[in-house]
Amino acid sequence: MAKLNRLGLCISLLMISFSSVSEVMRWTDEEGNVHFGDTVPVEHQESAEAVEHPPINTVAPEDNIRYQNSQVVQRYRAEDEQRAREARERQENPANKPEESSQSSEPAKLTREYCRNKFINTKALTECFHRVERQNQ
Repeated sequence: MAKLNRLGLCISLLMISFSSVSEVMRWTDEEGNVHFGDTVPVEHQESAEAVEHPPINTVAPEDNIRYQNSQVVQRYRAEDEQRAREARERQENPANKPEESSQSSEPAKLTREYCRNKFINTKALTECFHRVERQNQ
């Protein structure tokens, strides 16, 4: 008897989960009122249209921490490649030393806010905070 009760419970839960996947329809009645539901009255079948909605339980790529971390890694790799390229150019042409770039990678005066925005890695963030403290002494 207990097995039958469990089986009945499982079947009813399964049916409930399938019923929640139904399509949402939108229609307008004779008075201009807009209605939403999963069953459309017979007289409004022709004017009813399916409502598009985003999937449930999804995360946009911008909100995904892995996506954000991959973007940071790509930025750091690009910066490293740029520095390596500049170092090779300086070695190849030691007489043509480039002037200091007006676009410094760090501002003239470091702030804790700059460190928080620039670094995600806790070690790099801590080092930046230490530089800020030394600068302010």
